[in-house]
Amino acid sequence: MQEKKRRHLFYVGGSLCLTAVIVCCLDAFVVTKMMRTNLKRFLGIEFESKLSPAKDAYPETGPDAPQRPA
Repeated sequence: MQEKKRRHLFYVGGSLCLTAVIVCCLDAFVVTKMMRTNLKRFLGIEFESKLSPAKDAYPETGPDAPQRPA
């Protein structure tokens, strides 16, 4: 009989545990990304910023460059 009174605590504990796992994964991702960026900056490795897909399609400019479709 006492087991039914405590069942809601199992759900609360499970929810908190799942939330903690999600937060830890997000934190690990952000910290790892920051460490990679700082290490590249420290070592002087050039890294490209992401451009829009339209700029990637026609990177060249000048008279010999391909023309954009109208």
